[in-house]
Amino acid sequence: MKHLFLIIALSFVSSGFAQTSEVWNQKDSKGLKQGKWKKHYDTGEVYWIGEFKNDKPINQFIYYFKSGAVLLEVTHFPNAISRATFYYETGEVAAAGKYYKQQRDSIWVHYYPKGNKMSQEKYINGKRYGTSTDYYQNGNVLREQEWENNLEHGLTKVYYENGKLKEQKRYKMGSLEGLCSLYESNGNMYMQGSYLKDVKHGTWYTYKNGKQNKTMEYEYGKCKGCDEIVPLDEPIEKITDQDIIDEFYKKYGNLIGK
Repeated sequence: MKHLFLIIALSFVSSGFAQTSEVWNQKDSKGLKQGKWKKHYDTGEVYWIGEFKNDKPINQFIYYFKSGAVLLEVTHFPNAISRATFYYETGEVAAAGKYYKQQRDSIWVHYYPKGNKMSQEKYINGKRYGTSTDYYQNGNVLREQEWENNLEHGLTKVYYENGKLKEQKRYKMGSLEGLCSLYESNGNMYMQGSYLKDVKHGTWYTYKNGKQNKTMEYEYGKCKGCDEIVPLDEPIEKITDQDIIDEFYKKYGNLIGK
């Protein structure tokens, strides 16, 4: 009799554990994801945890680095809008913004690891529009650039870290077009000329101590009888952290609900 009571008691305990244990990675009869899901890296670490309803992501998803640190927190809303925050592996916010139908949308802000703003961009259905602004780590503006349909279009201004204008140029649907002016860090212009379909074309002028020094004639990118003059300082790409942003979206930017 005691054995019978023991068996009955154990059966109740077992059923209680079964009722409270979570069920993961379930699909319904139509093959649609339902409920809580969890994915792992090939090496076994948790990659992301989230929830689905009829194969669509709902509520909060959390993505992880292999170290276990949070990589991305994203909350899905019923109107196809998702709010996302990316993190550096050390825990600081790397980027924050909105997705619409799993495409970047509206204002996105990126941050340096110490928390100061790196850049701000505007998106419509995953494509850049309007004016984007990049910042030096000291908070000064590095670059202001106009976009249309994910292509540089309009005026671009690049600044030295001291706030002085370094470059001013124009783009037409991704190609340099029109007047370009280059300046020294003290504010003096040192070169000016025009681009046509992304190459130098026409008369270019160089300046010394703010005064015109020499002229050069270009024809569709080729300088007639002159040596090419290299712009001052390092290319702007070498002094930004744009590679950090690109790496984030290359690896993780399209994982919402995947």
